[in-house]
Amino acid sequence: MSIKKQNPKTKIISPKKKKLNWLPKGCSIITPYLVVEDVEKSYKFYKKAFGFEGGLMLRYNDKTNKEFHKKAYHAELTYMNSTISIGVLVPEKNFLPPNKLNGNAVNIYVYAPNVDEFFKKAKKNGAVSLVEPTDEFWVDRVCVLQDIDVHQWLFATHIKDII
Repeated sequence: MSIKKQNPKTKIISPKKKKLNWLPKGCSIITPYLVVEDVEKSYKFYKKAFGFEGGLMLRYNDKTNKEFHKKAYHAELTYMNSTISIGVLVPEKNFLPPNKLNGNAVNIYVYAPNVDEFFKKAKKNGAVSLVEPTDEFWVDRVCVLQDIDVHQWLFATHIKDII
């Protein structure tokens, strides 16, 4: 039996691993992550009231816990070219929605093509009006709406260029 010697100039090529991108495909560098009480209920609300497009939804798969089995714990939704993530509250990690904090630490500013029409639709579908559409000094027409978890959203339409 003869054994062939490997030519020292021959390189052994192993399959290349695809380089993992540090930013997942389709994600922005900054993504608002809102804590909500019920992921599915909030997911449906954002679609109906604010016109978001549904995306990924992750569910628990723990058959030993009937309370959580098949319950959604994370979801992603898109509005035009921007994505938000929503996740279930986790009190032991202090992940709480504003309605559990007696306040709101962050407001979300979102541009809409027609803030007046957006406001009417959102209000009709359960959003609470905090400020009706108003022309502001920074040349956006803005309304303030509250969602079912008490997050405050500012929706705006740019009305004049000043620069």
